Amino acid sequence: MTQFLEILHHSFADTVKLILPLFLVYFLIEYLEKYRQSAFLKRLGNKNAAAPLWGALFGCIPQCGFSGIAAELYSHRFITVGTLFAVFIATGDEALPMLISSVASRPDAALTAVMLIAVKLVFAFIFGTVIDLAAKKLSHHRHEHKCEHYHDAGECSEDADCGNRHGECGCHHDGQEKGFLKGILFPSLKHTAKISLFIFAVNFLLTAVMHLLGGEEEMARLLSGAEGLTPLLAALFGLIPNCAVSVLLTDLYLDGAISFAAVCAGLSSGAGIGLFVLFKSNKSLKENVIISLILFLAGTAIGYAVHGLSLLF
Repeated sequence: MTQFLEILHHSFADTVKLILPLFLVYFLIEYLEKYRQSAFLKRLGNKNAAAPLWGALFGCIPQCGFSGIAAELYSHRFITVGTLFAVFIATGDEALPMLISSVASRPDAALTAVMLIAVKLVFAFIFGTVIDLAAKKLSHHRHEHKCEHYHDAGECSEDADCGNRHGECGCHHDGQEKGFLKGILFPSLKHTAKISLFIFAVNFLLTAVMHLLGGEEEMARLLSGAEGLTPLLAALFGLIPNCAVSVLLTDLYLDGAISFAAVCAGLSSGAGIGLFVLFKSNKSLKENVIISLILFLAGTAIGYAVHGLSLLF
């Protein structure tokens, strides 16, 4: 019974702190969709080189809610996939606060925090920019074909993945004339409640499964004994959308059980609640799985890259 209450408490605490940022992003999305203007959305959707940089900077703020916000904005196509990856890779959850709080006993923790921010910023920007460029080249002809098909047929569809998405095709959408309460505030509260319940349920399930499988102790044993595979395993564990993973990785690093390269790998693939929100809000399951796989590969690559640089310097 005590263990059940502990799992319930942790799941509830992890969910409550996300409610406000989730409400703010849903409010923003409802506002944009009600008062959308073609020129504004075109500017917002520009795939410029600076977008992943801004995503990386926001992701470095020690608050896992930003990754959920990025996932929701991407699901509505307000940001690019590269910007999404930049936020995901830069997100560190509890790592920075833990490093900063341990400076009194570990003076080198301050330097570690600076190095961690630098590594995540640089690689988040690089991966975000490269992914945006690749996505733009791969999707250009497909987008052009879809736009021609839908507009030649005189149809309006949310599946038309083109610049005319979200009402710019000139079609009338239900709810366009609703007032502030029914058109913006109530839908924002409804979406916030739904995603919060979903996050709580999955958090509870994941925490319970981790306890049944041995919890943090078993994860720590696997990571500390993996030797050359530590960055890969850390990146795999990082995909678990739970703040406890970032806490565990940081603890293991501070205790000397894993290397800086391994903690970089795990924290780079660890997107906080971002994957929660992505799988809940983004309609394409295939796309979500691909994003998760690329995130894992990116985290692994970052870990081994940092390991290689440490050998050189």
